[in-house]
Amino acid sequence: GQYWYISDPGEAQVEFARALGAQGDVVVDAVELVLVPGEGVEIVEVVGATKTCFGKDGLVVFRPDLCAEQTHTTVVKLRISAHSEAGRLTPLKVEARFRKAGEKLQQSRGCAVSLDVVHGEPAWNVEARKKVVLAWAELQRTEARVHADQRRFEAAAVLLKGVVAALEALPGYTKLDGSAV
Repeated sequence: GQYWYISDPGEAQVEFARALGAQGDVVVDAVELVLVPGEGVEIVEVVGATKTCFGKDGLVVFRPDLCAEQTHTTVVKLRISAHSEAGRLTPLKVEARFRKAGEKLQQSRGCAVSLDVVHGEPAWNVEARKKVVLAWAELQRTEARVHADQRRFEAAAVLLKGVVAALEALPGYTKLDGSAV
């Protein structure tokens, strides 16, 4: 009998549980990522983020509550003005802030993201690349749905064919293997 808009599909499970009067085994709530770019680094986009704000600590990205055994991937697009010599670069510091369900005390964990600046062909982190393509695919699927709702089926099909091609191009792709890819 009730309706409300859920902007992030990751929140649907928790909201559905709330509608049924349960907590859905939420173990962590009030999840925020604080992103602090390094020298010469610009945060261009947090892929798929629907709610962000700038605080004194950096860019705050609000993430959905997490249930037991659940994970959530956040993809951040950076523009980096790297020095030309090879070496290690720390373009981003990340702090995760959260509360354990039922507690008032906020906890946090932080880390620095580091990259190796190399000359020549880069080595790809295949698992990270898969997560980035899946995040992009979800955005494309959402946009294709908008096109389809407006009866622009050919535009939707072009987007979805591009998604399929990107997924098939991932290293280790196997058709219908049951994975998220």
